[in-house]
Amino acid sequence: MTTRLLITGCVAAALALGSACSSGEQPTTNANSTNSNTSTAGTTAPTTRTGADNSEITTTTENGVKTETRTFRSNPRIARVVVTTDSGGNRTVKAYSPSGAEVPVKDSDNKDVLEKSGDAIADSAGFVAEKTKEGTKSGVETGKDVAKDTAAGTKKVVDKTEDATTNAAKKTADVAKKGAEKTADTTKKVVKKVVP
Repeated sequence: MTTRLLITGCVAAALALGSACSSGEQPTTNANSTNSNTSTAGTTAPTTRTGADNSEITTTTENGVKTETRTFRSNPRIARVVVTTDSGGNRTVKAYSPSGAEVPVKDSDNKDVLEKSGDAIADSAGFVAEKTKEGTKSGVETGKDVAKDTAAGTKKVVDKTEDATTNAAKKTADVAKKGAEKTADTTKKVVKKVVP
């Protein structure tokens, strides 16, 4: 009888354990499947397509918000443009420079921003190319050269003016000397006539 009792106890324990395991797994499985459904609801896998002006456009949708990111591969003035459209249709457009500066693009300039040239978008965002710095350096060097040429030209003008002034002074002195000599001669003649 003890053997029967022992076997019955083992079978009862096995059934109780089996029942507990199966009922314990069910809620966990349901909870996991519920969580995975809520995290993927309203989310789509990113899609990528080639854009104009050597760019790439990646589109994602998460919780009803559509984000389109256009990345420029070789434009020195603009790195990317991000267009965000919420579930209500409200749209925001932001442009990013290669240095990371973020500028909102005006409503009047953001139409067809995913098709426009990178330079057109950079212009509307106010981004300046790095090449402008090189142009400025070149302009400064040209300005220095012009200043040297101007100084040399000014020196020539001053030298010519000094020469002309000196020549005029010499001529004036010569005329004055001749006038003085004539006056002296005339005075001598008058004196000779007055005083015999």
